[in-house]
Amino acid sequence: MTGHRPELDVPDQDPPAHAGTHLI
Repeated sequence: MTGHRPELDVPDQDPPAHAGTHLI
């Protein structure tokens, strides 16, 4: 998961959808 999709690699930048669900 490195170089293939940095957006999903860093969910604390733009797509915090799955990140928030994981935290909550």
